[in-house]
Amino acid sequence: KLPKVNKELAMKLMEESELPMKKKKKKGNVGIVSFTIEAVANLLTDDRFKVMFENPDYQVDERSEEFRLLNPIVSKVGEKRRKQLSQLVEQEEQ
Repeated sequence: KLPKVNKELAMKLMEESELPMKKKKKKGNVGIVSFTIEAVANLLTDDRFKVMFENPDYQVDERSEEFRLLNPIVSKVGEKRRKQLSQLVEQEEQ
């Protein structure tokens, strides 16, 4: 289930938790893989970061100039993620 705030960030973190496993299995770095997956899982559930996904004051504004300068490639990946997010929201509402 996605959090109320920063849904796109949560989806990105979940996707990234899957990517390192695919890449690093080829290299054989199993220890790094398990650490990466645990770190991302902990980020979503850890009390220290929990507020980031609950408090609307921490909502990431992807349309801001600062965000676009720091993340220039997000637009292409963001479109796909937004479509997935809208589908998940529709499923949760039903």
